[in-house]
Amino acid sequence: MIKRRLKRLKFATFGFLVLLLALFPVSSVFAAIGLGHGFYGTVKVGNVDADINTVISAQVAGTDYGTCTVTTPGTYALIVQGEIDDGATIHFYVGGQEADQTFPFHDGWTTELNLTAAAPPPVQYTLGVICDPIAGGSVTLEPPQPVGGYEADTSVELTATANTGYAFGSWSGDLTGSTNPDSIVMNSNKSVTANFVEFSAPGNVNVSRADAGVGSINVSSIDLSGVDTTNMPDGVEAQEAYVVDSTGTGSFTLRFTDITNASNIVLYKVVGTTWTQIPITAITVIDATTIEVTMEVGDPVLVFTLPTAAPSPPAGGGVGGVTYYIETDLFGVEKDYRISHGGKLLQTIGATSGDDNLTITIPKGTIALDKHGNPLESLEVVVDENPPEPPEDAYIIGLAYSFKPDGAALDPPMTLTWNFNLVELPEDTVSVTMAYYVPDRGWIELESEEGHVAELGTITAVVSHFTSFAILAKVAPPAPTPAPAPPSPPPALPAAHFVASGLNIESSARKIWEHITFVAKAGESVTIAASVANDGGQEGTYTVELKLSGETVDSKEVTLAAGQSQQVSFALSGMDYGRYEVEVAGLSSEFTVSRSINWWLIAGIIVAIGLIIWGVVKVRRRSY
Repeated sequence: MIKRRLKRLKFATFGFLVLLLALFPVSSVFAAIGLGHGFYGTVKVGNVDADINTVISAQVAGTDYGTCTVTTPGTYALIVQGEIDDGATIHFYVGGQEADQTFPFHDGWTTELNLTAAAPPPVQYTLGVICDPIAGGSVTLEPPQPVGGYEADTSVELTATANTGYAFGSWSGDLTGSTNPDSIVMNSNKSVTANFVEFSAPGNVNVSRADAGVGSINVSSIDLSGVDTTNMPDGVEAQEAYVVDSTGTGSFTLRFTDITNASNIVLYKVVGTTWTQIPITAITVIDATTIEVTMEVGDPVLVFTLPTAAPSPPAGGGVGGVTYYIETDLFGVEKDYRISHGGKLLQTIGATSGDDNLTITIPKGTIALDKHGNPLESLEVVVDENPPEPPEDAYIIGLAYSFKPDGAALDPPMTLTWNFNLVELPEDTVSVTMAYYVPDRGWIELESEEGHVAELGTITAVVSHFTSFAILAKVAPPAPTPAPAPPSPPPALPAAHFVASGLNIESSARKIWEHITFVAKAGESVTIAASVANDGGQEGTYTVELKLSGETVDSKEVTLAAGQSQQVSFALSGMDYGRYEVEVAGLSSEFTVSRSINWWLIAGIIVAIGLIIWGVVKVRRRSY
């Protein structure tokens, strides 16, 4: 009986001890933060020193336990630290690539370990090529596209080859234009479409380019008897004609070869009985037998003509074959100058006004076209008797002149040299410029160079279009009445300035089982407070930050008038065991969260229990 009770008592005592150890493990009391395992050495990526800012990281069982950044090319220093089992394998990563080396963890060690990692795979981009329509042709890539795409910045040449019955028109997508072959640089994923058009034509006709919207082009040569010449312009003779059937939208360019006297060809578009000259800007003369013509979808008949005679020759006729003339009326003097069928001046045009103030020079070789893009037929410069009003702060000096016809253009521009009398300038003149007039915009100044000889000033400017021109003298605006000086502002108050003082830390203290204290916990709940004062001259707002061991964990904003102060407090709870450095608004202190176990009391209880058991056993033995 007694033995049975003693056995029960022993089990109770053992259970009590197990419970104490479970609640308060000895390791939690004596455990300390390890020093970590330090590593240093060289680091290479693909046999090349790792670049600055390359990130080195260390992992154990997939968890990061340390990182560093390369600050000197090819070297690193790293500490691996945390709750890591001694001997656990550390895996290193360089710029995201796993290093070839591993090492076992040993707390407190410092190890030289040179790291190497494979170079990351090269950046690759894909080039997608589409043929539209699919049956239109094919595109060859040089170099051919590798599996996975081209490496970054690779230059790729694309060559479009049309199938029978088609012609290459243009590129679209990430490559545009009609150059074939053409190149593209692979700095991103790209997509290019080769646009083909259904095409049939005589052997001397080809497609130079076509917009993506053009579907088909069919060119056929026709006999001139099939063209209605009722309204054919005078002075030209039809040489050959083509029917141009096209579908879709946009424009295209045809190249004609084996053309007789290509440089003098004049092209007409014929619709029914209407003949319309194709602007010279739409025609490019490649050589003596080749020209290119740009057309819109829907143009039906194209007629090639050659001039038969000059429209307005002077007495004596032309020189050296067919000659065109431009009729001029410059300052009341009429004269004809030679010009080519393409609008190029074959003579220099020059004239000076009757008062010797304005001189016009249009050099030989200038392209002179009207507003429709056709060769200029006439040029007139006359005095503008009723010029538009100048700006309010300007005056017209001398005469204004009108250049006609409207919309005419010169390439390169003509030169105007204009003299003016300085005596005619207003006294308060601040600048003198040449200007031209544009409806709805007014007078616009030209860039010019100013100078003077004796009492005469001279302005020279270049002009590429026709309108009204004049010399403008700008005058200074009237001096404004000075405004009264504003009163001096009051001296500015100093800005808000905040200072902190009186940092106070109050830690909680809790005892487990107040009657007999086995365990005491300190610092699980902490109140941190400081006084913040505004000793500046203005109201302001200040953010008070609470930092624990260098890391911001909380912040509060206070708004204080000048001279005011306020107590700011932070409450923390559930703190882990350890020592904490506190910083609040520049003030610093520290506190510790700890737990103490009264091992002497526990040992005393165990001894007392043992004595009680011993006494009970002894008494029972005596009774027997």
